[in-house]
Amino acid sequence: MNKKPNKIISVVTANYLEDLVLGLLAQAFEPYIKRDFKAKNFQVSYIEHTAATAGIVLAVMALEGFRNKIYYHKKIEPKNPVNDYTSILTKLNNNFPSTKFKNYLTELFIARDVVAHNHLYEVSYQYDDNYNVASCRQKLLKGYGDPKRKDKLLVKNNARKTRQLNLNLQPLKIGFEDLYTVLFFIDTTIAICQQQLGYGFIPFKPRHKVNGVYDENLSRILANYYYKIPNSSFKDRIQKLTLDLKNDYQEFIANNKFLINGFTAYSFDTHYVIDNHCPKCEIFGYHKPDGDYCKECGYSLSIGQS
Repeated sequence: MNKKPNKIISVVTANYLEDLVLGLLAQAFEPYIKRDFKAKNFQVSYIEHTAATAGIVLAVMALEGFRNKIYYHKKIEPKNPVNDYTSILTKLNNNFPSTKFKNYLTELFIARDVVAHNHLYEVSYQYDDNYNVASCRQKLLKGYGDPKRKDKLLVKNNARKTRQLNLNLQPLKIGFEDLYTVLFFIDTTIAICQQQLGYGFIPFKPRHKVNGVYDENLSRILANYYYKIPNSSFKDRIQKLTLDLKNDYQEFIANNKFLINGFTAYSFDTHYVIDNHCPKCEIFGYHKPDGDYCKECGYSLSIGQS
């Protein structure tokens, strides 16, 4: 009989991203696509809001769970998730754009805190004759949020949104778009960690049914939603975000790079948000659950085509 003790690590929250969050994204999407984006409403529907806020909390908890696993195996004592991720990635590569990465990650945790700590606002508003919100005033009640936080510069106070990811910080406004944006940057964070640290630290493989078929790639799952999004301004913002992330982080995610006509090109061993662009027009969503093609310009790569 083998009496050698067994050992397991109790990192449970990492599974939330694979097993629960994508289902909540789908639940938030159903009322989202029925919204009238021309109407001026103060808040999103409670169904969209409930699913999105729960998804954000669980998604960011999963990210913290991944950090815990990394630091356990590296035998480092964890302190602050944002600083810990930034520190370990910067130590691996001095050229890593740590400031921008830290700001993105901080905004995710700011949004998480708004929901997890149940920030309360006092809101007063008036409707016009068409029942659109004509004026609105909101005040964060005393005791909620820390006015001395160093990351308060990442918040647009008048709009109650974060500066880079444009995440809503007024709890009643948090909806599908916020959860979708959070998952974009989480995909990038996972990609960087998998490439820089190894897949063993973050063995992330979601499984989500899309059009009756299961897909196991977060980038393709997000691309499936992208073309169905009815808010054109949000789609434009996501398109810009993906190109910004690609410009900043592709060299830290690529498994190989090579020169083509004097320009550096990158190859990836799996699809991530930052490489999911049409090779011709660069619109996001080239790799989808139903195949690789661009719905915007019609481009698809045929066998033998270069």
